[in-house]
Amino acid sequence: MKRNSYPSKLLLFGEYLVLNQGSALSIPYSTYSLKVTSKSENNLLDEVIQQLFQHAKPKKEFENRLFIHSLENFQKEITLTSNIPQGYGIGSSGAIVAFFYDYFIENKVSDLVALKIELALLEDFFHNKSSGIDPLTSFLNQGVVVESNEINNFEILQDYLPKFELIDSKKDRVAKDAISKYNNWQSDSENKVRLEEALRINNQMIRDIIENKNPIKWIEDLSKWQFENWQFLIPDAIKSEWEEGLLNRSFFYKLCGAGDGGFFLKFYNH
Repeated sequence: MKRNSYPSKLLLFGEYLVLNQGSALSIPYSTYSLKVTSKSENNLLDEVIQQLFQHAKPKKEFENRLFIHSLENFQKEITLTSNIPQGYGIGSSGAIVAFFYDYFIENKVSDLVALKIELALLEDFFHNKSSGIDPLTSFLNQGVVVESNEINNFEILQDYLPKFELIDSKKDRVAKDAISKYNNWQSDSENKVRLEEALRINNQMIRDIIENKNPIKWIEDLSKWQFENWQFLIPDAIKSEWEEGLLNRSFFYKLCGAGDGGFFLKFYNH
């Protein structure tokens, strides 16, 4: 392991839909990152790494592969610090898992599908169920596109991606709680039908980005769909501005990660 930084991630498109065989597009976001330095002081992440080590140890996938470095060596040699806000949807746990896999796991897999699966097994510790996209993006430090059950590295041409910014909802959220709300929503048969429309919009949008076409029409459609169907994942603090953007069409909001708090993405229509 030679890296000293593992970036946060932005899941630009595909939140929840990737769990329903939809496409997803994720990019590293180095403004926030997990930093690795020589041991200088203890910190709260020491305990998290110990717990993650115990989570990984009994899994058959990591049998005889978990000891490049011992937990004792980690505690003596490494200090981890992070400025990635927890509960904000930009991959604080994904960066920790990326470091853990890089530092502890021997004979790393190179196939991206298999790598995503192994990283998801580790991130399950934080979320019960993980898609693996967050730690994969952080581990590779590259854009990742998931499409038709295939995973590829991807570099976005910024000329074709509308300008966007992160908007702080000023509300903390727990991913497990947001996911539970989504699962309750999805259990309704009528909502499963509505989800098909979101999948169509999302997948065509990502296809246009891959083909270097401006996706703003689809971003507008997705923003409208999320506002109409996922009100339970949109904090009151940004609902009025979200609706304003849909009315004047100058900008469009969408979820960033699980929703229900943390950051949201705001795309500008110009």
